[in-house]
Amino acid sequence: IKNGTKLNTDIESGYKSTLLMQLGNISQRVGHSLEIDPETGRIKNDKEAMKYWSRTYEKGWEIKL
Repeated sequence: IKNGTKLNTDIESGYKSTLLMQLGNISQRVGHSLEIDPETGRIKNDKEAMKYWSRTYEKGWEIKL
């Protein structure tokens, strides 16, 4: 990206394919299918599955936006 080299795929396609794998992993961990909001790609109405949506960072490694 820094050199201006062409990407292998566009960002949107990369996001969608990564999200699909992550949702599949979460579904497998909780043992049931998930209801997903088609607009945002986020899990709906499932507190158990949402435990896997984010992570806890060690001190000093937190994301700062």
